[in-house]
Amino acid sequence: MDTALNVDGDFDRDSSGKAYRICGTDELKQKIYIILSSRLGEFVYDRTLGSEIYNIDISSPTACEEITAKARKALLEIPQAEVIKTEITDGKITVFVDINGVNNAVELRI
Repeated sequence: MDTALNVDGDFDRDSSGKAYRICGTDELKQKIYIILSSRLGEFVYDRTLGSEIYNIDISSPTACEEITAKARKALLEIPQAEVIKTEITDGKITVFVDINGVNNAVELRI
């Protein structure tokens, strides 16, 4: 179990204003988002957390393939997650990840 976070990294709140817990697929999706949206080495308490996606020039013709490869590398320790593909639209990166047989889109802000 983990505490739900919003896209700004703050605790997400329920209708009564309280932080709440998530588990299962929701917890995995949040973990994947945290890993892919963090720069490798930036988290002081775990320098192995994160990805190298932000080192890629998204205007490159091979950017989608490069991001897919970097995302796969970053998520190696999550056996339930398989990176399928990446799309870049209007500067927004979307990584498609199969989690326990279900396709999920993880949108990253650059």
